Amino acid sequence: MDINKMIEKNNPLQKGSLSVIIAAVVLAVILGTILYYSLMVNVGPNQGAIVMQYRGVEPPEENGFIAVEPGQMGIQLQVLREGLHFVNPVFTRVEIVDVVKIPENNVGYVVRKFGRDLPPGQVIAGEGEKGILDVALKPGFYPEYSNDYAYDVVVTPATKVPPGYVGVVTNLSGPLPAKPNQFLSESGERGVQKLALTPGTYFINPYVQKVDLVNIQSRRTDISDVTFPSYDGFPISLNCSVEWFIPDENASLTFVKFGEETEVEDKIILPSILNFSRIIGSNQEATNFISGETRQKFGDDLQEALAHAVHSVSVEMKETGVRTILPPEDVLNILKDREIAVQEQQQFLQEITQNAEQLKLQVQKTKAEKEKDIVDKETEMLKELLDRQRAQDVEVLQAQKELDAARVELQAAKNIADASRTLARAEADALLLQYQAEANAQKAAVNAFGQGSEAAENYARYMMTQTLAPRIDEIFSGTDLLNANVLLGVEVKK
Repeated sequence: MDINKMIEKNNPLQKGSLSVIIAAVVLAVILGTILYYSLMVNVGPNQGAIVMQYRGVEPPEENGFIAVEPGQMGIQLQVLREGLHFVNPVFTRVEIVDVVKIPENNVGYVVRKFGRDLPPGQVIAGEGEKGILDVALKPGFYPEYSNDYAYDVVVTPATKVPPGYVGVVTNLSGPLPAKPNQFLSESGERGVQKLALTPGTYFINPYVQKVDLVNIQSRRTDISDVTFPSYDGFPISLNCSVEWFIPDENASLTFVKFGEETEVEDKIILPSILNFSRIIGSNQEATNFISGETRQKFGDDLQEALAHAVHSVSVEMKETGVRTILPPEDVLNILKDREIAVQEQQQFLQEITQNAEQLKLQVQKTKAEKEKDIVDKETEMLKELLDRQRAQDVEVLQAQKELDAARVELQAAKNIADASRTLARAEADALLLQYQAEANAQKAAVNAFGQGSEAAENYARYMMTQTLAPRIDEIFSGTDLLNANVLLGVEVKK
């Protein structure tokens, strides 16, 4: 069942009241939405909102329409930052602006458009004063200076000090120096500062400080046709070069004294070369500008004088080179001839010296060869002597070996002789014993035949008979056998 019908059925009087309530709610929502969007201000990223207040206390006259304090009417100094803000659209007007941005390698300085006027001679605005502020904005976003009704932000390239240079800083504002009439000011005082900036990038307000680049690299200055009279009255002309530089610790003082580096060259380097070359050259005779040694001394004296002179004005000298020195033509020809004669004389002396050295070398070579021959002969003799000594040692060793062998053989012979002697003695002893035994046997046999000479004869006859009896038939035959038997005392059968 429809709710309205139920309401009408239950309470016909509430039908109109509900419609009024719904309409009121819808109206309230619509009015609220309109009011919300009328009061709301949406500030996007990197944006700000400048607010104009139509009611409030009037700002001071020197501020114009800028409301510095809260509750003042006019353009509010502070801008609304990023986000949602609610303002009264009846008494307020809002203007959306971009936030001030300082790009890379740039610096921004701020000009305040409201406040008291500056006193005469003052450049930088102080508190509550109109003019350039003592600030230097580095790269980035600055919403506090985005109110272009109150501030102007000027973007300018940052100060860069390249390699080989330094930046001389001059304070354009600040208290006057405590010691006036000085070339350099103390830190914070107005004027040129003692310390210079080293190479790099610096974010400096150009109305607060000024930076001048000073070249501290070595530079060369050439000067030609410097003419002066010599000590003996001849005109001398020379060309020279000077290498010089400004020390970084003296850059500020040199800049104050001379300004641009070209001024240093024009006011210091060139006049010093002209003056000292003429002063030193006028004390030399014309002939001194021909010889290498005296000309070199002139260059050394000139460099020493220039170095001392420019050092007193905070410039340093590295090297001075005299390229050419031109004496008069007549003197030059005479001096050239003399120089040629001197050179020829030196050449002859050199040749003589060389010949003497060669002769000396030849003598030393001959002496060395003779000494080598002597050494070779001595070496050969020593070698022969060593060979002889070696051969003699070999012979002695061989003789010693033979002697040892003879000794061994002699000993062996002695041993053999001793053995033979012993064997012979033994054999003799054996024979002696044998003979003694035989003699004893014969003696006993002889004694068996009696005593005296008859016994010996009988024994001899017995032994002879014993020997001849077995072979008697062979020995004797015939008459001989008969005579033998008779001889032997054997009876012969007839």
